[in-house]
Amino acid sequence: MKFSHIIFQWVLTVLVIGACVSSAGAADVLIVGDSMMKSVARSIKKECAKRELSVEAMTSIGSGLARLDLLDWHQTVRTLVAEQSPKAVIIMMGANDNQAMQIGAGALSFGQSGWNLEYGRRAGKLMDLIVDGGVSKVLWLGLPCMRESGLDADAKIISRIVSQQAAARDNVDFVSTYKMFSKKGKYSAYVIQKSGMPLDVRSSDGIHLNRNGAELLAVTAMSVFDKE
Repeated sequence: MKFSHIIFQWVLTVLVIGACVSSAGAADVLIVGDSMMKSVARSIKKECAKRELSVEAMTSIGSGLARLDLLDWHQTVRTLVAEQSPKAVIIMMGANDNQAMQIGAGALSFGQSGWNLEYGRRAGKLMDLIVDGGVSKVLWLGLPCMRESGLDADAKIISRIVSQQAAARDNVDFVSTYKMFSKKGKYSAYVIQKSGMPLDVRSSDGIHLNRNGAELLAVTAMSVFDKE
């Protein structure tokens, strides 16, 4: 990673955070995440508007909990929560986290037991600082089924770790998306609607959701939100 790129990412992050926290007043819902959340955030905003909920969103492409040196999500979210005082936070991230994590002078390889423990610690820390900041409701949206088998296996590991951390906390709900965007446990670019007609829900990269998929997930997420 070139130093100039790191500086660019840091400056971009500062600008994005500044844009988010500059608006007056508090947000009812804060949305944060990586590129997986980018399209979903727009759809969640639409659902929140139907409920007359104010929203702030920050997404950062290429970020995650594995590389906090590029974007410290803990500090970023702590700042956003302090500035916006949201009643709820909705998170979706992890697609970039199937990589080694630097710990002190060493590194943990993805999938090792030590990596799993550290990633769980980082995810749990993010959940805790949100709740400790006065947020009463946290929704963490899991990763969907991936087209490439290796990526799919990695996504399962990450979602499993996050779901375990969420289950240990009263104010955090993990929303699984795997069955929603798969067919018999396998990747599918389509879901079958109630009308019996197929609906394309995935981007061409086999990773992200397209607009249809984002809207479907937003409706599901907000249905969980409404139950709380």
